[in-house]
Amino acid sequence: MSQQLTPAALRLLSLTLLLVGGGCSTKSPALDTYRREWRTAGVQPQGMRLVLTESELDVENLYPSTVMVRVALERGGSRTCSGVLIDPRLALTAAHCVCGIPGAGQRTNKDQPRLGVPASDGTLMDSSTCTASATVMTVVYKQASKTDSDHRGRTGRVRAHRDFRIVLDPQGQVLVNEADLAVIALDEPFSEQEVPPASLAESAVSLRERVTLVGFGNDSRTHGYSGERRSGKNTVAALEVIGKTFLVGQKGSHTLGGDSGGPCFRDGMLVGIATTTSTPPVEFSEFTSTHFYRDWLKAEIANARKVRPATTSGAP
Repeated sequence: MSQQLTPAALRLLSLTLLLVGGGCSTKSPALDTYRREWRTAGVQPQGMRLVLTESELDVENLYPSTVMVRVALERGGSRTCSGVLIDPRLALTAAHCVCGIPGAGQRTNKDQPRLGVPASDGTLMDSSTCTASATVMTVVYKQASKTDSDHRGRTGRVRAHRDFRIVLDPQGQVLVNEADLAVIALDEPFSEQEVPPASLAESAVSLRERVTLVGFGNDSRTHGYSGERRSGKNTVAALEVIGKTFLVGQKGSHTLGGDSGGPCFRDGMLVGIATTTSTPPVEFSEFTSTHFYRDWLKAEIANARKVRPATTSGAP
């Protein structure tokens, strides 16, 4: 029987969106009409620990399509998230990983207020606040050492979904989270033989299905960011009625800081992208459904495949 998520669980969900920095300040339209309905499996948290204690290092390279996404900051350092290759020339991540980052060269519209200016009724992050480019890094583990790995990077142009928007209230709680997806169109492709892209699932997830979460986020063993690809199992706990997002919950692996943008797989097929990251006490992690946005994703893949490398033959 369907059940409603408890108010406490929904409050936690609204507080766990991984956002670093502000977005464009603007009026936030129709916030009172933004309500989400859920169908749930009655899956409840069961004394969960910090989740990546229950995940495994991917030394067997079972999920090589899962990549690191980095955005360089003007004052040094970078923001690091996770992502997934869906074509040798195209990576998919969460839009909030590459948008709304102060000091990262946003493509902000001139008609909009500057980043970081507080608004009385919310702060808006949308595609106009995205950085122009990002770096995608693949990791292939070497079996001889089990922990040694080969890293290869490519830069690319960032394109967020046209409907992407996040609205926060003055206290930083998430009021609206729509289409939290962005692609990075790479300047040079990765080798499909070395790093096979993930395939999109042809159907949406169902309640109680087992899924695999993969990412490069925080690892409780090292008490911080390890930069290693880890994976873990969990269960689909709730589905947004309209189909845009779903929740993963129950004792087991969840996403943590740095896992945002990482993939959720069902039977090896891509079904979601992490849009929230859990903080203690862990309850639910939210994913944007790739099946719901499959038409946009397929169009982006088709565009990527139109790109052909320049000839090196020397012919005019």
